[in-house]
Amino acid sequence: MKPAMFIPAILLAAVAAHALLFTPAPLLAQSVAALVLTGLLPGALIVALLLSRCDAPPSLAEFWLYAVGVGYAVMVVGVLLLSYLPGGLAGWVVLFGFDALLIALAVLFWWRERGVDRALTHAGSPPRPLVVAGLLGLLLVAGLLRFTNLGYAEFHGDEARGVLRAVAVIQGYEDVLLLHKKGPTEIVLPALLLALTGHINETTARLPFALANLAALGGVWLLGSRLFTPLAGWIAAFILAFEGHLIAFARFVQYQSVVLLTSVLVALILVRVWQTPKAVGRYLTLAAILWAVGLLSHYDALATAAPVAMLSGAILWQGRMGWRALLRAAAPAALVGGVMLAAFYIPYVLHPSFESTATYLVDQRFVAG
Repeated sequence: MKPAMFIPAILLAAVAAHALLFTPAPLLAQSVAALVLTGLLPGALIVALLLSRCDAPPSLAEFWLYAVGVGYAVMVVGVLLLSYLPGGLAGWVVLFGFDALLIALAVLFWWRERGVDRALTHAGSPPRPLVVAGLLGLLLVAGLLRFTNLGYAEFHGDEARGVLRAVAVIQGYEDVLLLHKKGPTEIVLPALLLALTGHINETTARLPFALANLAALGGVWLLGSRLFTPLAGWIAAFILAFEGHLIAFARFVQYQSVVLLTSVLVALILVRVWQTPKAVGRYLTLAAILWAVGLLSHYDALATAAPVAMLSGAILWQGRMGWRALLRAAAPAALVGGVMLAAFYIPYVLHPSFESTATYLVDQRFVAG
């Protein structure tokens, strides 16, 4: 797709999303529109700004999976920052904030690409029909297990706590995110949908987590394809499509699916850099964005440090890059990821409740757990 077509396509999708939000459409359709408007579209623009003109462009499937992952980062950090404003989180404030971001990204992309006639490049040849059929079959089976009767039961346990705190964010309780004993993702995503649609139920609150879970299977497929073969990636993803814990996490208002998605995508990016050390700074910045949103979801994302360290070590050990070049490429990534984490964790650590949170984590999670 040429840049001259990419921006109109983004803006047309944004207009369609606005139309659904401002008309008496079903709540599920409005929630999908809200996720597209605030997540997928800005995520696609950010990925395009990072990777569309680099010397190692992603495949089309990679591009859109990265866009989904970055979309979660945009939604989480965006609502987090808006929640710091005084007063409640009004729908028009959320819409204005995300619309302003989308327009700014579109203008920046257009300015960079003005006068360029070349199409946005994607690596690799078009997928073979058998691969497309396998992917569609995977998405169909996994989607049926994750989305069928998604509102199967009322909110319960941690779900209810997260949704109640999302309501508190909407009502203007400014420190509610800092009282939570983990990252804000499982609160701010329902809060985003509630602010933009004015309503929320079990189906729509679980929807962002089910979508992240399904996208993670696509990431597993691409990771297996890059490490081995498309068939190996498909088999791995197809097995996980039936894994009971993953299905349960997809149907629950909690952080696990977002951590899974971002961790898989970080590993995918590091494998790509290990295999083809080109545009390393751009890809590491993308990985930092994804890892940061994982860490904003839960401390479990710290486990991603293991593949990061292993693959970074392999890059240096095999001489694919010198350590100075790798550090220079990683510096912008560390800055971007650090700023994203600081936006939440500095107020979190400075809040008076952090002492009890630290005690809970050490005694009940690390020592007893």
